[in-house]
Amino acid sequence: MNTMRLLLCILFVVTISQVAARPTDIYLVIYTTHDGHTGHVGLAVDNYKIVVRDTIINRVKTTYNDTIRTLSLTYFDLWGPAEIRWDEHGDNLASRYFTLPRSSAETRITADYLLTRGLPHSYDYPCDALVRLHTSPMMDARLKEIAAGIQEERPYFNSREYNCTDFVLLCLNRLLHTSLEAKEYIPFTWSSTPNEFYKTVVAQLPVQIIKAAGDEVGKSFVQERLINSVLFNQSTHHEKTND
Repeated sequence: MNTMRLLLCILFVVTISQVAARPTDIYLVIYTTHDGHTGHVGLAVDNYKIVVRDTIINRVKTTYNDTIRTLSLTYFDLWGPAEIRWDEHGDNLASRYFTLPRSSAETRITADYLLTRGLPHSYDYPCDALVRLHTSPMMDARLKEIAAGIQEERPYFNSREYNCTDFVLLCLNRLLHTSLEAKEYIPFTWSSTPNEFYKTVVAQLPVQIIKAAGDEVGKSFVQERLINSVLFNQSTHHEKTND
Protein backbone atom coordinates (compact mmCIF):
# COMPACT_ATOMS: atom_id res chain seq x y z
CA MET A 1 0.00 0.00 0.00
CA ASN A 2 1.56 3.32 -1.04
CA THR A 3 1.74 6.38 1.17
CA MET A 4 -1.22 8.16 -0.48
CA ARG A 5 -3.55 5.19 -0.11
CA LEU A 6 -2.50 4.77 3.52
CA LEU A 7 -3.21 8.44 4.19
CA LEU A 8 -6.65 8.16 2.60
CA CYS A 9 -7.49 5.14 4.77
CA ILE A 10 -6.43 7.01 7.90
CA LEU A 11 -8.51 10.05 6.98
CA PHE A 12 -11.52 7.83 6.27
CA VAL A 13 -11.25 6.10 9.65
CA VAL A 14 -10.92 9.45 11.45
CA THR A 15 -14.01 10.77 9.66
CA ILE A 16 -16.08 7.71 10.57
CA SER A 17 -14.87 7.83 14.17
CA GLN A 18 -15.95 11.45 14.51
CA VAL A 19 -19.41 10.62 13.19
CA ALA A 20 -19.75 7.63 15.48
CA ALA A 21 -18.73 9.76 18.48
CA ARG A 22 -21.38 12.41 17.82
CA PRO A 23 -22.99 12.92 21.26
CA THR A 24 -26.47 11.81 22.12
CA ASP A 25 -28.15 11.84 25.50
CA ILE A 26 -29.68 9.90 28.34
CA TYR A 27 -32.39 11.65 30.34
CA LEU A 28 -33.08 10.81 33.97
CA VAL A 29 -36.68 11.54 34.88
CA ILE A 30 -37.49 12.19 38.53
CA TYR A 31 -40.74 12.69 40.41
CA THR A 32 -39.68 13.61 43.92
CA THR A 33 -41.15 12.25 47.13
CA HIS A 34 -43.20 15.07 48.66
CA ASP A 35 -46.55 15.91 50.25
CA GLY A 36 -47.47 12.24 50.56
CA HIS A 37 -46.53 11.29 46.99
CA THR A 38 -44.16 8.33 46.69
CA GLY A 39 -42.29 9.72 43.69
CA HIS A 40 -40.82 7.85 40.74
CA VAL A 41 -37.66 7.47 38.63
CA GLY A 42 -37.38 6.54 34.96
CA LEU A 43 -34.89 6.96 32.15
CA ALA A 44 -35.14 7.94 28.51
CA VAL A 45 -32.65 7.39 25.70
CA ASP A 46 -32.18 9.29 22.46
CA ASN A 47 -33.34 7.60 19.28
CA TYR A 48 -31.49 8.07 16.03
CA LYS A 49 -31.46 6.96 12.43
CA ILE A 50 -28.59 6.06 10.14
CA VAL A 51 -28.25 8.08 6.93
CA VAL A 52 -25.76 7.00 4.25
CA ARG A 53 -23.83 10.00 2.95
CA ASP A 54 -21.19 10.60 0.31
CA THR A 55 -18.05 12.58 0.96
CA ILE A 56 -14.90 13.51 -0.92
CA ILE A 57 -11.53 12.98 0.73
CA ASN A 58 -8.55 14.11 -1.35
CA ARG A 59 -10.67 13.88 -4.51
CA VAL A 60 -11.70 10.30 -3.68
CA LYS A 61 -15.43 9.67 -3.24
CA THR A 62 -16.34 7.56 -0.20
CA THR A 63 -19.53 6.82 1.72
CA TYR A 64 -20.14 6.71 5.42
CA ASN A 65 -23.00 6.17 7.86
CA ASP A 66 -24.09 9.36 9.60
CA THR A 67 -25.92 9.08 12.93
CA ILE A 68 -28.82 11.54 13.08
CA ARG A 69 -30.81 12.19 16.23
CA THR A 70 -34.56 12.00 15.70
CA LEU A 71 -35.32 14.13 18.81
CA SER A 72 -37.58 11.34 20.04
CA LEU A 73 -36.86 9.16 23.06
CA THR A 74 -37.32 5.58 24.22
CA TYR A 75 -38.51 5.61 27.83
CA PHE A 76 -37.95 2.84 30.41
CA ASP A 77 -39.31 2.38 33.91
CA LEU A 78 -40.49 -0.16 36.47
CA TRP A 79 -43.68 -0.29 38.53
CA GLY A 80 -45.06 -2.71 41.06
CA PRO A 81 -48.68 -3.79 41.35
CA ALA A 82 -51.27 -1.01 41.42
CA GLU A 83 -52.22 -2.10 44.94
CA ILE A 84 -49.60 -3.09 47.52
CA ARG A 85 -50.65 -4.00 51.04
CA TRP A 86 -48.65 -2.60 53.95
CA ASP A 87 -47.32 -6.08 54.77
CA GLU A 88 -46.12 -6.71 51.18
CA HIS A 89 -43.47 -4.00 50.95
CA GLY A 90 -40.64 -6.45 51.63
CA ASP A 91 -41.93 -9.10 49.22
CA ASN A 92 -41.05 -9.81 45.60
CA LEU A 93 -44.21 -8.89 43.71
CA ALA A 94 -45.26 -8.91 40.07
CA SER A 95 -43.35 -6.33 38.04
CA ARG A 96 -44.65 -4.00 35.38
CA TYR A 97 -41.84 -2.85 33.13
CA PHE A 98 -42.50 -0.28 30.44
CA THR A 99 -40.58 0.44 27.26
CA LEU A 100 -42.35 3.30 25.51
CA PRO A 101 -43.60 4.01 22.99
CA ARG A 102 -44.56 0.44 22.18
CA SER A 103 -45.42 1.32 18.59
CA SER A 104 -45.31 4.26 16.21
CA ALA A 105 -49.04 4.76 16.85
CA GLU A 106 -48.41 5.71 20.48
CA THR A 107 -47.44 9.08 21.87
CA ARG A 108 -44.06 10.35 20.69
CA ILE A 109 -41.88 11.01 23.72
CA THR A 110 -39.50 13.96 23.79
CA ALA A 111 -37.70 15.91 26.50
CA ASP A 112 -40.27 18.67 26.08
CA TYR A 113 -43.09 16.15 26.58
CA LEU A 114 -41.59 15.02 29.89
CA LEU A 115 -41.16 18.64 31.00
CA THR A 116 -44.63 19.82 30.07
CA ARG A 117 -46.93 16.79 30.14
CA GLY A 118 -45.25 14.06 32.17
CA LEU A 119 -45.43 10.34 31.47
CA PRO A 120 -47.80 9.01 28.80
CA HIS A 121 -48.69 5.92 30.86
CA SER A 122 -48.90 7.34 34.38
CA TYR A 123 -48.26 10.76 35.89
CA ASP A 124 -49.97 13.23 33.59
CA TYR A 125 -48.19 16.29 34.95
CA PRO A 126 -44.65 17.59 34.40
CA CYS A 127 -41.74 15.76 36.00
CA ASP A 128 -40.26 17.40 39.08
CA ALA A 129 -36.70 17.15 37.79
CA LEU A 130 -34.96 16.24 34.54
CA VAL A 131 -31.22 15.77 34.11
CA ARG A 132 -29.24 14.92 31.00
CA LEU A 133 -26.11 12.83 30.61
CA HIS A 134 -24.17 13.14 27.34
CA THR A 135 -23.39 9.76 25.79
CA SER A 136 -22.84 8.36 22.29
CA PRO A 137 -24.96 6.33 19.86
CA MET A 138 -23.03 3.21 20.87
CA MET A 139 -23.71 3.82 24.57
CA ASP A 140 -27.37 4.50 23.89
CA ALA A 141 -27.73 1.23 21.98
CA ARG A 142 -25.96 -0.58 24.81
CA LEU A 143 -28.26 1.00 27.42
CA LYS A 144 -31.32 -0.23 25.55
CA GLU A 145 -29.84 -3.73 25.55
CA ILE A 146 -29.10 -3.48 29.27
CA ALA A 147 -32.61 -2.30 30.15
CA ALA A 148 -34.19 -5.09 28.12
CA GLY A 149 -31.89 -7.68 29.68
CA ILE A 150 -32.67 -6.58 33.23
CA GLN A 151 -36.38 -6.92 32.55
CA GLU A 152 -35.79 -10.57 31.70
CA GLU A 153 -33.33 -11.10 34.53
CA ARG A 154 -35.45 -9.53 37.28
CA PRO A 155 -39.17 -10.19 36.63
CA TYR A 156 -40.23 -8.80 40.00
CA PHE A 157 -40.72 -5.63 42.04
CA ASN A 158 -39.80 -5.15 45.67
CA SER A 159 -40.60 -1.83 47.37
CA ARG A 160 -37.65 -2.08 49.71
CA GLU A 161 -35.00 -3.90 47.65
CA TYR A 162 -35.80 -3.49 43.94
CA ASN A 163 -38.04 -0.56 43.06
CA CYS A 164 -38.13 1.96 40.20
CA THR A 165 -35.05 3.75 41.51
CA ASP A 166 -33.08 0.50 41.80
CA PHE A 167 -33.92 -0.41 38.20
CA VAL A 168 -32.56 2.87 36.83
CA LEU A 169 -29.50 2.68 39.08
CA LEU A 170 -28.78 -0.84 37.85
CA CYS A 171 -29.03 0.32 34.23
CA LEU A 172 -26.62 3.21 34.86
CA ASN A 173 -24.14 1.14 36.86
CA ARG A 174 -23.93 -1.52 34.17
CA LEU A 175 -23.56 1.05 31.42
CA LEU A 176 -21.04 3.30 33.17
CA HIS A 177 -19.27 0.64 35.27
CA THR A 178 -20.07 2.60 38.43
CA SER A 179 -21.47 1.63 41.82
CA LEU A 180 -23.99 4.39 42.43
CA GLU A 181 -26.33 4.03 45.41
CA ALA A 182 -29.28 6.15 46.50
CA LYS A 183 -30.44 4.65 49.77
CA GLU A 184 -31.92 6.24 52.85
CA TYR A 185 -33.11 4.72 56.09
CA ILE A 186 -36.79 3.82 56.16
CA PRO A 187 -37.63 1.76 59.24
CA PHE A 188 -36.34 -0.84 59.50
CA THR A 189 -33.87 -1.03 56.62
CA TRP A 190 -32.25 1.03 53.85
CA SER A 191 -34.02 1.53 50.51
CA SER A 192 -33.43 3.49 47.32
CA THR A 193 -35.60 6.59 46.92
CA PRO A 194 -36.18 9.21 44.19
CA ASN A 195 -34.90 12.10 46.31
CA GLU A 196 -31.64 10.34 47.12
CA PHE A 197 -31.31 9.33 43.46
CA TYR A 198 -31.48 12.95 42.32
CA LYS A 199 -28.87 14.06 44.85
CA THR A 200 -26.60 11.14 43.94
CA VAL A 201 -26.57 11.61 40.16
CA VAL A 202 -26.15 15.38 40.42
CA ALA A 203 -23.21 14.96 42.80
CA GLN A 204 -21.47 12.00 41.15
CA LEU A 205 -22.18 12.13 37.42
CA PRO A 206 -21.34 14.85 34.85
CA VAL A 207 -24.99 15.66 34.24
CA GLN A 208 -26.64 18.79 32.94
CA ILE A 209 -29.63 19.86 35.01
CA ILE A 210 -32.47 20.76 32.67
CA LYS A 211 -35.02 21.14 35.46
CA ALA A 212 -33.84 21.24 39.06
CA ALA A 213 -35.75 19.54 41.86
CA GLY A 214 -37.38 21.71 44.49
CA ASP A 215 -36.49 22.04 48.16
CA GLU A 216 -38.41 18.85 48.95
CA VAL A 217 -35.56 16.80 47.49
CA GLY A 218 -33.62 17.45 50.67
CA LYS A 219 -36.32 15.98 52.89
CA SER A 220 -36.67 12.39 54.03
CA PHE A 221 -38.94 9.69 52.63
CA VAL A 222 -40.32 9.09 56.12
CA GLN A 223 -41.47 12.69 56.43
CA GLU A 224 -42.61 13.28 52.86
CA ARG A 225 -44.26 9.93 52.13
CA LEU A 226 -45.20 8.22 55.37
CA ILE A 227 -46.11 11.15 57.61
CA ASN A 228 -47.40 13.49 54.92
CA SER A 229 -49.53 10.76 53.33
CA VAL A 230 -51.74 11.12 56.39
CA LEU A 231 -51.59 14.91 56.42
CA PHE A 232 -52.31 15.24 52.69
CA ASN A 233 -54.55 12.16 52.45
CA GLN A 234 -52.58 10.68 49.53
CA SER A 235 -53.02 7.10 48.36
CA THR A 236 -50.60 4.90 46.45
CA HIS A 237 -52.77 5.10 43.32
CA HIS A 238 -51.20 6.64 40.26
CA GLU A 239 -52.92 9.36 38.27
CA LYS A 240 -53.48 7.14 35.24
CA THR A 241 -53.77 3.39 34.86
CA ASN A 242 -50.33 2.42 33.59
CA ASP A 243 -51.17 -0.86 31.88
